[in-house]
Amino acid sequence: MIPDQVMSSGIDTSPECQDNKNHCDKNISALKLIFLLGIISLFGSFVSDATRSVMGPFLLTLGASGAIVGLVTGLGEFSAYGLRIISGYYLDQKRKFWQTFAIGYGLLFTIPLLFFTRTWELAAVFLISERVGKAIRAPSRDTILSYATDTTGRGWGFGIHKSLDQIGPVIGPVFMVFMLEMTGNYEAGFAYLTIPLVIMLLALLFVHRLAPRPEEYESIEKSHIQKDYYDFFIPYAVYLFLIMAGFASFPIISYHMALTGIVEYTRIPLYYSLAMIMTSIIALISGRVYDRKGVAIVGVFPVLNIIIAYNIFFGMESGFFTGMILWGIQIGMINTTLKATIADFSNISMRGTVYGILNAVFGTSWLLGSFAIGVLYDISVFHVMWFVVILQMLAVIVFIRMIYVLKKRS
Repeated sequence: MIPDQVMSSGIDTSPECQDNKNHCDKNISALKLIFLLGIISLFGSFVSDATRSVMGPFLLTLGASGAIVGLVTGLGEFSAYGLRIISGYYLDQKRKFWQTFAIGYGLLFTIPLLFFTRTWELAAVFLISERVGKAIRAPSRDTILSYATDTTGRGWGFGIHKSLDQIGPVIGPVFMVFMLEMTGNYEAGFAYLTIPLVIMLLALLFVHRLAPRPEEYESIEKSHIQKDYYDFFIPYAVYLFLIMAGFASFPIISYHMALTGIVEYTRIPLYYSLAMIMTSIIALISGRVYDRKGVAIVGVFPVLNIIIAYNIFFGMESGFFTGMILWGIQIGMINTTLKATIADFSNISMRGTVYGILNAVFGTSWLLGSFAIGVLYDISVFHVMWFVVILQMLAVIVFIRMIYVLKKRS
């Protein structure tokens, strides 16, 4: 059991809480649920990001070509995001929150099986299976979180979870570097990833006992009167698409680093870790701001995207350093506010589907945008900059439409 003193830092201290013991107990229980889900995500991200950090070189040792590496990566990411539409819809129809949650995280156990692989074809099956697991677990995890954050505050609850989750992408790649230094091969690292997976499994078993019916955390009155903002979500989805399409992925950024020599080759992973640290920190801050200011906080994304692109593609190392800090901040803000917004503006009975759709938009737009940026980069970085600026100008227009819809509905 997690000590109440540890969890109390985020507990509501309003008179309502002080006068209503049931309200306080529910708040404490919800925070414990969010904390445990964060621990599960931490160890899950530890395993998946440790693997992703060496996936390309590992497949190369098995005889895969560059095209095969690109194909496996693309299929994996498409599976991780595109299939969420199906898993989210299934979740809403069957309401089997913990079953889909467990299956999705259970597929992470395909990673240690890479220890036994001797062909890139079998490795590809295991790697893509893990990404399918992400598509299965993400809508159920986010839906469960949406119920718990109704008690703690949407932004703050999702911020806590994201902050814990981002520890995994920081330490996972470092762990693999350590294992490579110690053993000289990738297979040993994959085998030792069984340890965090077992810890994750134990936490998963405990969290199910804590909240067998997570939907009970959300106010019955609110779930009955809440309506779907379809006229809001269409421009919101378009806005998200434009933002992510103009947001360079790290493989493109790291390619730019290596090609230009702005950053020493051995220091490239450190910039990614720096960005993930900033993501973890900003998730908590942006969550609090969202609870106070609402969806208006997402209006800063176009400005940040332009500043990030300029610093990364035109700055020297100092400007690049600033760009990567802002890159990590942008990821933390997008992930926290996206999930909080869906929870606030979607009907409880359709939340899994909405999470699935918007996450699919998120992943698809980032994939297409990164491909477009890569093509334009081969022509000129000026083409990349114009691409980003035009998309963000369009995003501002869509954002104005979003705010208009909200004011009209209020």
